[in-house]
Amino acid sequence: MLGAHEIYREMTQIEQRYREFRDLFHRFKELAITGLTADDCPVKSITFENQDEENYFYGHFAGKCVRFSFSMERDKEGIFRGDVKCNLVDPSTKERGFEVGNFSFNGRGNTKLKLPGDGDEINISHDAHAAYIALHMLYAALGKQ
Repeated sequence: MLGAHEIYREMTQIEQRYREFRDLFHRFKELAITGLTADDCPVKSITFENQDEENYFYGHFAGKCVRFSFSMERDKEGIFRGDVKCNLVDPSTKERGFEVGNFSFNGRGNTKLKLPGDGDEINISHDAHAAYIALHMLYAALGKQ
């Protein structure tokens, strides 16, 4: 059993790591919303509900609503990662339904997702990458009931 000082020290480090991941998620959210609601975005009917200080936000397209939810997870090796689950939700009640996708990211925003074509890793803090992830999840929701 760890002593109180060790627990405080570890929890302080975990708290700092959580804030770093949460900040990356908020950056992803801002970039996705900005990219998919910009005047030059080819699809004009994508909308978002931005929950400013929350660890989630909603994207809407063609009658579907997807909740992007952030949490921090520890993997088998004990390494923390940011984790985003994307669930289809009822647009009026926000009751969660099927998971349409998920991804995790490291402290630099790198995911294990790959861009189609060139196979480059997707980074959630890159503007086009963030928009692509959100676009992909909204598209994936179209096949779910």
